[in-house]
Amino acid sequence: MVREVTMSRWTGVVVAALALQACASAGSLKEEPIDVGVERQYTATLVEGMEAARNACVGAQMQIEEIVDADPQTSYVICKKSGGWTSWGELVRVLVQQTGPDAIAIRVFTKKKVSVNVTARDDWSGPIFEQIEAELVKATGNPLARPNG
Repeated sequence: MVREVTMSRWTGVVVAALALQACASAGSLKEEPIDVGVERQYTATLVEGMEAARNACVGAQMQIEEIVDADPQTSYVICKKSGGWTSWGELVRVLVQQTGPDAIAIRVFTKKKVSVNVTARDDWSGPIFEQIEAELVKATGNPLARPNG
């Protein structure tokens, strides 16, 4: 009986350690290359794109963790979707990169908070891009502020 309890405890410790090792953090998203994720291109400025990215995260009911200006042409928002009954949550990076005078590329990259969480959403790009496009139409007043790529 004592041996079974000890094995059960060790099994629990090993499972917990593996789960913690597999956890994603905002820092891990910063380390990802800037060209990963689902990309769409728009006719807008970096400022308009970042405002749309921030508002899209809030509109998708995510909590903004951090806003980073990586360089003069690249900024990004890191946000998280909290866990619930079916998921431990996800982290999302919405990166906006100025590619021309009035041209931007936006990339949405999703990472599960716990990699073994099979019920977490793999990709938040659809809802995020829907929100971004609505925001860009409002910001630019241009109904054609849709993807050009």
